[in-house]
Amino acid sequence: MAITGVGVPVNAKLKPNKRGMQFGGVEDDDFEGPTLKTQDNAQTKPPIYIYNICELSHVRNQPPEFPGFTVEPCAKGEKFSVKTFPGLVNERYVRPGTAEYYYAQVDGRKYATSLLNPDCFPGTEWQAQLNEGQTGNNDMSGMNLNALGVFWSELAPDNPKLGEILKLFRTRVDKTMDALVKEGNRWNAQGKLENISPMMHFAMEYFGLSSPWHMSHRHKTECPNCGDLVLEGIAYHRNASGDICVIDRDRYEASVITVQQQKEMETVPAQTAERKPRTKVR
Repeated sequence: MAITGVGVPVNAKLKPNKRGMQFGGVEDDDFEGPTLKTQDNAQTKPPIYIYNICELSHVRNQPPEFPGFTVEPCAKGEKFSVKTFPGLVNERYVRPGTAEYYYAQVDGRKYATSLLNPDCFPGTEWQAQLNEGQTGNNDMSGMNLNALGVFWSELAPDNPKLGEILKLFRTRVDKTMDALVKEGNRWNAQGKLENISPMMHFAMEYFGLSSPWHMSHRHKTECPNCGDLVLEGIAYHRNASGDICVIDRDRYEASVITVQQQKEMETVPAQTAERKPRTKVR
């Protein structure tokens, strides 16, 4: 599938204002106002895709090409949300010395980067989205949606190679959420609960954690392997013996696996962990 860039259609015309005008110091009574030049050499390019792997929605405002651009949250239980983005964007400009609108086709990857992480603009390499920290535009800090699991890719949702990229960005999100949880714990230790932000609470829910400053509302259920009470929907947990108990192997393998955890998986298969009777509370 191939699409042309977005913006005002290349064959559109602006209605003349029927008045003479002065532009650039030159007055011409026969000039009938701004006109729009068509783009006869318009090209096409396959679309790119905007993915979101977190249950967070986002809005970016970048007029005139993308006013109120929205990124839908990932639905619970799904791997990601996705929306198509033009491979080429029609960028409007006025040619110096005239009052005519022209359109230049710009690589859609540049616009996607500008929307999702302006600090990396005008890059077109998707790997740059995984860079941590600032990359040059210090005034754009705090607008990095890549750190929250939003990224662009030229791979379609049904491309088998997409799974590897999802793992990389899941690791990136885990680091972001871990830093937010630690920041919340620090404010709690200092008794400054008013500094704990909604994003810190979201990070606690992301990991299914509870603390004096955040009580998780996620439902708990019995683990089908060991019988421990665990948060509903998790991929794995550590059982009462300290062993890793895998509930959803596909999701577990897509998560962050440290070297030590890998060794434990090789020596103590979670599925064969002895089921221990639960202690009854009297």
